[in-house]
Amino acid sequence: MNRFLIPVVIILVMVAGYLAISTRKQDTTPVQVQIELPPQVKQEQQAVKPPEPKFVVPEPQVQAELAKPLPVLDESDQVVEQEFNGLVNGDTGLAQLLMFKAFIRNFVVIVNNMTLSKIPLKYQFFHAPAGTFQVKSDTPETRFIDPQNYSRYLPLVRLVAAIDMDNLVSVYVYLYPLFQTAYEEMGYPNRYFNDRLVEVIEHLLETPEVPDPIVLVQPKVYYQFADADLEARSAGQKLLIRTGRENAALLKLKLKDLHAKLTSLKGLDK
Repeated sequence: MNRFLIPVVIILVMVAGYLAISTRKQDTTPVQVQIELPPQVKQEQQAVKPPEPKFVVPEPQVQAELAKPLPVLDESDQVVEQEFNGLVNGDTGLAQLLMFKAFIRNFVVIVNNMTLSKIPLKYQFFHAPAGTFQVKSDTPETRFIDPQNYSRYLPLVRLVAAIDMDNLVSVYVYLYPLFQTAYEEMGYPNRYFNDRLVEVIEHLLETPEVPDPIVLVQPKVYYQFADADLEARSAGQKLLIRTGRENAALLKLKLKDLHAKLTSLKGLDK
């Protein structure tokens, strides 16, 4: 598994959730969102034999990591928290960013929805960033994202920088059976979660570069992009745009590197 996998996915998924929460304007009403599944799922569920996985962690590393005892998914929260805490040294604000209750399931759901239209808010595994979503206006009719808003995501960047990448690979391999189990529970018994990560990365790399000012409208509670093409894009692509052009460019550079190395591997099965 490419060593950049978890930090990139973590920062994208958490920023996605941050944006979904912070762009609401003082609305505390719970929102129930139906999880969207791609249309090919029903056909895949009827398959007799799962397809061959596209990408595999090297066999010696798999054997070493899977030899360690692993809890069942419903009892994994404490182990997941311990593993993540072991990845960082010093005060990185990990406890202020992540919530580990049902972490594996929530992570899988949000990753899977990043190519779709919505991020289900009830599956969050993070705390909202400090402050509120910042919007500026030149006139009462024109609103746009305040560039100062982009700095609200710096704690995530610092967390990624503090993670030991080699240890992170080991943690992912160790926990992978839990990610796969959660993915199968969602209705994908004949697919591999690792393959889905690759699909998400390829989709995110297609995100257009959008310069400031990013103009917004607010027809109801939520802010939306004034540009209809941007508003029609997936939840994952919109989150990259909302982080700001410089942040998005840095993330896409890492994604490109990740994709090149990830697709050079042979695969990871369940």
